[in-house]
Amino acid sequence: QPRKATMCMKCRFPRPERAHHCLLCGCCVMRYDHHCPWISNCVGFLNHKFFLQLCMYAWTLGFLALLVAVPLAPACIHGVVAATSKVYQDFEPGPCSTKELDIYDSVAV
Repeated sequence: QPRKATMCMKCRFPRPERAHHCLLCGCCVMRYDHHCPWISNCVGFLNHKFFLQLCMYAWTLGFLALLVAVPLAPACIHGVVAATSKVYQDFEPGPCSTKELDIYDSVAV
């Protein structure tokens, strides 16, 4: 019924028009969109703008991280491959390879 509050059968309170009951929060939310696990709250009339801002900031941060990481990726991968191949080719046993290190060797008593 337009312009008329109804009773919520789950929380037993008057429910305004266009409100829905959230099973996770246990209350009625005006213009209920969904229950978001990232903010641990319902997205509805009062916080829809802030949820969209959070989504846009997260998307922008991810896009900027991708822009920074993509040009560096080939050099980083080449450096790791070159370093590991050199390490395995020029491997010489060091002083620590013949005995196990004891944590009390370096502690002065």
